[in-house]
Amino acid sequence: MPDIPKDPGSMIENIVKYLSLFTICAFILGYCSLSSYYGQFNISILNYISTTELIYELLPLTTILFAGGQLIILFIALGAIIAQYQRSSAEVKKHFGPGKNYSFVWKGKSTTTDSTLFVFGETQSYVFLWQKKDSSTRVYRRADIDSTL
Repeated sequence: MPDIPKDPGSMIENIVKYLSLFTICAFILGYCSLSSYYGQFNISILNYISTTELIYELLPLTTILFAGGQLIILFIALGAIIAQYQRSSAEVKKHFGPGKNYSFVWKGKSTTTDSTLFVFGETQSYVFLWQKKDSSTRVYRRADIDSTL
């Protein structure tokens, strides 16, 4: 006697059952991606990023995960590749810096970037600067920036 086909609803139940697992994995991978980049500048990005920004970082990844199925090995490999790319990108910026200068007034004091002080990252609420001379970081809250020059 042939097997009775499974109820189509059971597939949806499995998707719902594993949806939270995929979401958690996507958040972890997104955090690792951002952390790998900002960690090169001694910034714990978790203190400065909103949940919305983390979700936006994950949207392309989440689509890939659902479209690709349950390929955990691919997921881990993708995470390692992304983390390595972010570390490499950060190292290039640390050594060469961006070519564009940025000037702003923060709490009444003027700050201008150059080859030794440059913007290496931004979120909705913060701007991150890297001081190449002493390998230090500066974090500026956008709400405290009086104006850009």
